[in-house]
Amino acid sequence: MKTFFGILLAGMLIVPSLGFTGDGIINDPAVTIEFFVDEDGNVHDWGWANGQMWSARSSKNDVEMIGCSYKARELGDGSVYKWGFCQARDVNDVHVMCWSDNPELLDAMQATTPFAWAQFRFTEIDPNFFGGERHCTQFGYSTQSFHLPEFTTKGNQVSDD
Repeated sequence: MKTFFGILLAGMLIVPSLGFTGDGIINDPAVTIEFFVDEDGNVHDWGWANGQMWSARSSKNDVEMIGCSYKARELGDGSVYKWGFCQARDVNDVHVMCWSDNPELLDAMQATTPFAWAQFRFTEIDPNFFGGERHCTQFGYSTQSFHLPEFTTKGNQVSDD
């Protein structure tokens, strides 16, 4: 089991950095959605999604997308209810969405940027949660240089000569 998660983590770190071509249009899938498969080969209705937001927006298809949103609403008693959600759709039109009102996850969701590589975990559908939605149980993002789009790269910059 540890080997499975190790291979998955390595893939999540490598795949998003491979998507850019010289023309700025993404040829490879920009979003990955994985459902958990147990040792007996059973596919479960929970898992994780990851992808680079700019890669998904710039892909050659109109399907892929990934991102999260943070919301806050004032209630009648003057208090504020805060919640957020993440969603992803891959090149095969598989869509997942999850919600959270966990303050720590909401802090992470607020801190992301448009060029970030995003990753989130989602649970099975819970009929008692937002009327039948998934919980977000993890959110992460990365703004490291190898996740950013290659508008201009070292070595192919235009010279002033």
